[in-house]
Amino acid sequence: MNDNKSETEVMREHIVWLGSELMKTQAQLIARNNILQDMLNPDVMGWSIPHEVRATIYNLFSQEREEEQNQYNRK
Repeated sequence: MNDNKSETEVMREHIVWLGSELMKTQAQLIARNNILQDMLNPDVMGWSIPHEVRATIYNLFSQEREEEQNQYNRK
């Protein structure tokens, strides 16, 4: 019984760790998306961002959105 309890505690610690890593990653992605969205908007960053960079960012967002829709449609 003691082994099961320690195994359960270890699993719980892993779950907590994974949850905290997920939250860190989500925060990083939100920060990344906010910066990239600012770069897309000429009113925020001015016209210092070249059109090619804006196009690349737009394509990245479009591709991510398309992948999300495809995953949703598979369910």
